[in-house]
Amino acid sequence: MEKHSTEDLAIVTNTPRPRHWLEDKPALNYIYEFPNGMEGICRTLMMGEGKYTRGEWKEGSNPRYARLSIIDSMNRHLMASENGERTDPESGLDHLYHVAVNAIMLAEKYGVQPQTLSQAYPWPTDGSESD
Repeated sequence: MEKHSTEDLAIVTNTPRPRHWLEDKPALNYIYEFPNGMEGICRTLMMGEGKYTRGEWKEGSNPRYARLSIIDSMNRHLMASENGERTDPESGLDHLYHVAVNAIMLAEKYGVQPQTLSQAYPWPTDGSESD
């Protein structure tokens, strides 16, 4: 097997990918960059199963899961964390995991997704890179 230098690998990793590579293919492997956070989110959701029915937050009829109620919960956990209370006394989990779960609920329930990734992140057509 041929070894590649660091310079060779830098050329490959910094090479712009063709447009067709990005369209409609979210890079779900990003979740692996946050193993502690993802575990905390999963533990928070698992803890919630003891208190709530799994997935009930998706139902539109319960006012507990209205947009502002989710935001209120997120803000309460964020303020508790900012005020120095790291662990939620009820769950025993970090408040920031509760913030993350609330943010994901908001994104899932109320976020508007573009039809393709190229609509969200248009590839430069003039050959230039954009920030």
